[in-house]
Amino acid sequence: MKSTPAKPTLSRPWRGWVALLLLAIALAAALPGYFGKPWPWAQPPQMAHLEQVQALRQSGLGLAGWQTESREEIRIGVRRWSMQTIVREPSGPLATLSSESPASAILLLRSPMRSADAPEIDWVSFSGEFGLRVDSRRNLRFSVNASDGQPILVNARFSRHWNAEQTYAVVQWYAWPTGGSADPGRWFWADQRMQWTQQQRMPWVAIALLLPMEPLGNLEESRADAELLAKAVQSALMAGAF
Repeated sequence: MKSTPAKPTLSRPWRGWVALLLLAIALAAALPGYFGKPWPWAQPPQMAHLEQVQALRQSGLGLAGWQTESREEIRIGVRRWSMQTIVREPSGPLATLSSESPASAILLLRSPMRSADAPEIDWVSFSGEFGLRVDSRRNLRFSVNASDGQPILVNARFSRHWNAEQTYAVVQWYAWPTGGSADPGRWFWADQRMQWTQQQRMPWVAIALLLPMEPLGNLEESRADAELLAKAVQSALMAGAF
């Protein structure tokens, strides 16, 4: 009869080294508390460029080719947003828009007030707050170039919002320095990577663009204008706020 092989065990010297290693790890975590220093996990990382993104609530965002006609702070749900009415300049980087393109648009921005703030599902209360119905939901994907020439990809939400008085083509997304998405979960993973690699939190800004369109018109006819303006907003944030 074959004997059962013995299970491998650590020799006594190895057991000692393992015990010492575990003790060293425990002491490294515990000693700061004993000496009055904060625990490593009691200091969450700070958000990069927090002051710049906070300032957007008071100053709004400047866009090449557009002038700010008015700006105010409004409340949507329980959150405060900056609302700008912007008017297209007759000449400038965005003058390639056709004569039928909207001459004005509404830009809504929400930025974090603390490093601990994270994107939420802002789009749930958005339509109801303005008394708008929503349909024709789809995606708007575009890219802009970072300062090093690398493309930054954005996957925004694109939909038609309307009531008895006005119809809008609406673009909604969360922007951050390395990308953008209407899904807050995408920011979460980008934030985790930044915390691991740079010990900072990823800054972000919630954006809603409202472009006037024909009453209950075809949303796809506004796609080119919406994409051009969305690119300008993402680029301006990357150049200034981030």
